Amino acid sequence: MRWPVLALVALSACSAVPPPPAIETKLMPEAIPPDLLECGSAPIAPANALMQSDAARYLISIWQWGSECQSHLTAVKQSLASQSASVPAE
Repeated sequence: MRWPVLALVALSACSAVPPPPAIETKLMPEAIPPDLLECGSAPIAPANALMQSDAARYLISIWQWGSECQSHLTAVKQSLASQSASVPAE
């Protein structure tokens, strides 16, 4: 009684199984947000800065603006560098 069951199991392993469909993979470049590609407008100097504290606040705002712009541009450079390193040459 076991023999027919074993024969069916053995014969079922020989049936043709279609190969899985081929998968095509494409690397797409990462989109960089437009606001990271340029610096915003620089802070405007106060028209009537009479005190040193006014000048100091302006210098701090200029420094913060420049720092933010530099960090955005650094992030863009790193992203572009990682993209060019991960894309294989054709």
